[in-house]
Amino acid sequence: MNDEFDLWAYGWAFYKGDGSKSLMPTVENCTEWMQGFCIAMADYDIEKADASIQEALVNKGVEGELLESCLASAELIFQSEEWQRVPDVPIRVC
Repeated sequence: MNDEFDLWAYGWAFYKGDGSKSLMPTVENCTEWMQGFCIAMADYDIEKADASIQEALVNKGVEGELLESCLASAELIFQSEEWQRVPDVPIRVC
């Protein structure tokens, strides 16, 4: 699971699936995973069922330190100058 594409694919599949624990990232390495999660959210949450990335993660069962690590990774993705497909919702609940 060290391959960046695998991490990206797991994040995408986690969003699209039922939130399988086997697809969750590690706290130490979730940026590529969040890229996949954000792309899936951008592509499939057309109705904006989740008001933020944080809400989407929580609704899928991500919590605690892993949630914070995922949100920090999302912030890095949003700040990157590299083009990224991201959902049109805020990262965190205000």
